[in-house]
Formats: sequence, structure tokens, C-alpha cells
Amino acid sequence: MIKIFSFVFGLSILSVLYVFANTDNDTGVRSATNDAAFWQNIYLEKKIAKHTIFRINEEGRLTNNFTRPGFVYLDAGINYKLNKHIHLCLAYVFNEKKQKTDFWSTRHQIYFSCTLKKSIHYTTFDYRTMAQWQVKDVRSSAN
Repeated sequence: MIKIFSFVFGLSILSVLYVFANTDNDTGVRSATNDAAFWQNIYLEKKIAKHTIFRINEEGRLTNNFTRPGFVYLDAGINYKLNKHIHLCLAYVFNEKKQKTDFWSTRHQIYFSCTLKKSIHYTTFDYRTMAQWQVKDVRSSAN
């Protein structure tokens, strides 16, 4: 236990030192761009049966002082609880990201995951394995 605490404490100290090493004396932390951004996330779920949940997770980003959309993400799926140890998920993901060329990169993903859960006292262990299929930039040139 002491070794784990020492490792986490050492990692925390290194993180603080990294932040101080990457600061500017005039303005504080350095930034790649000097603008404001807005990140939003909406998560909804609806229980449709005793062990089944339909869920939607939507995320978005506005950059350049809230004037330009930069990222859109939608994850919709069904979670099924087989028993208290095995959980299954099937979902579709739509993802668009603004490229530096001002074009959008569109991705469609479908994934299936199986999560094994085991609780021991006050600790829960999760092991998740996932199979994923993705299509990127459909109907666009290779350039």
C-alpha cells in the first residue's frame, strides 16, 4: 500500500512540476490559441425493460470565442444486464471533427462490448472487452 501511495504522490509531484515548467511569466499557462471554447455534454437514459436501458450521449465543442463548431459526437445504444456480473452493450456512434483545412471528418462506428463485474467489499473490478467497426470519411477523396 505504501508503494502505491508513493508512486501516486511522485506522479502528482511530476505533474505539478510539468505545469510550472510550461508556464509563461506574463500570462500564466501557455496556450496554443488565445480564445474561449465551450464544451457541452448531454447524457440521457431510459429504462425500457427490467434489465435493459436505452441511452444517448451527445457531446459538442465550440471554439474561436464560441463562433465555430469544432466537434460533434453522438453515441446511442442499448445496455443489457445479463446478471449482476455480466453487462452487454450494443451502440452506434456518429462523430464529426473539424479539420485544419475547414473540412469535416465524419466517422460512423458500431460497437459491441461485454463487461464483467466483480465486487469485493467496497471495491468493484470491471473488465471490458469491445469489438468495434468504423467507417471514416465516406464519399470523400483520399486527399
